[in-house]
Amino acid sequence: MVVLSVFAFRQGDPMKIVTPFDSVGNKCGSTNQGVEPSMQNTNSPVYSVDLTEFPYKMFTKPTSKTNMFSAVCVKTCPRMGDTAQCFPNSENTDCITLVYDTAP
Repeated sequence: MVVLSVFAFRQGDPMKIVTPFDSVGNKCGSTNQGVEPSMQNTNSPVYSVDLTEFPYKMFTKPTSKTNMFSAVCVKTCPRMGDTAQCFPNSENTDCITLVYDTAP
């Protein structure tokens, strides 16, 4: 078990456990490795997305039984009734107005 843990730590990326990703695999809060082409620059031959301004993850349909893990990267956690400042992806092509509260 110890050998497996050491191998996983050395070969893998432990930050992936705590780093938020949107629903298509873009890494929130960092310069991306290019999982999906930027929705804002579709002419770019390199699929590089800069999400350093969008460090948080917001679930867009948390009450949906079929697509509850649909998510986008956002600049700040919006409050109920606010329109999120998000980075759109292929599953969420526009930023939504929040219908649930994010306050504790």
